[in-house]
Amino acid sequence: MLIFFSICTTLPAQQTAKTSLALDSLQQLIDGAGPDSMRLGAYKAYLLEIHTTDSAATMQYAEKGKALATQMGKAYDALYFDYLKAEFLFVNRYYDQVFPVYRHIRRKLAKTKNDTLLWRTNRMLGHLHQYQNQYDSALWYYNLCHVKEVAETSEEWEEWYSHIAMYMSVVYNRLDNPKKAIELLRTAAVSFEKLGNDAGQIKALKSIAHIHFMRKDYENTIAAFEYLLPVVQWMGNQMEEVDVTSWLGDVYRAKNEFGKAFQFYELAKQLSEEIGDFDQLAFVNNRMGGIYYSQCNYRRATQWTGCL
Repeated sequence: MLIFFSICTTLPAQQTAKTSLALDSLQQLIDGAGPDSMRLGAYKAYLLEIHTTDSAATMQYAEKGKALATQMGKAYDALYFDYLKAEFLFVNRYYDQVFPVYRHIRRKLAKTKNDTLLWRTNRMLGHLHQYQNQYDSALWYYNLCHVKEVAETSEEWEEWYSHIAMYMSVVYNRLDNPKKAIELLRTAAVSFEKLGNDAGQIKALKSIAHIHFMRKDYENTIAAFEYLLPVVQWMGNQMEEVDVTSWLGDVYRAKNEFGKAFQFYELAKQLSEEIGDFDQLAFVNNRMGGIYYSQCNYRRATQWTGCL
């Protein structure tokens, strides 16, 4: 329910076909007799397409690309291939294998300043420690990412830092410091709004509401969702409008204010029908049925859920 990080690996059929065609072209460059610099670029591009999904090919091409970079005397490029290999290991949760790779990269880049690859490595080490509940270490690595010079523009830096603030908010919340977590999320929300990143702004504002809800601070949860609702309406994001409206129903349900809960569920139900979001419609119906079930009104519960 709170902020989490995921990488989607499912592609639509049309995009998959385009990706396959691109990989075929890159494979021809890799296997061809062209200049080494072209082959090195092809290895990088190939890995960027597959490094989160195809385990055997990722490890194979990362090693081949690294060997070619080493042969060409390009030590930094060799580290980049290590980084891509590590990212695959991270996504697939081979945490015991990925730590040594990231630490190797940090050692090699220890004397560099304002380096993007080092910045990314520190960020990933922050993620790793966070996922293993090593929160102090996670914050240490995230704080190493406060280097503006790694970005080419101030806007790029603000985008990067906003995401770091989101990551850090998760850690502070788990360290039982919701005040600091919410402070970081508000900062991120303001930055995302300024940058025109609607998805980031929604995620930050929704995460504030989630923190309040998980701590059963229902009044502040309602205030947070009521603040977010006109934001998503102004954006014209109807799916998020349904979700926020449904959440308001959930909060009032948790407060045992079933009348208000039904009002928001009815609004969410109407919106879901209008936009054809049948998954959300089924979810809302089950929520409404759950209220009737808790009141021992089994006939109405069955009417709404269709599964009791």
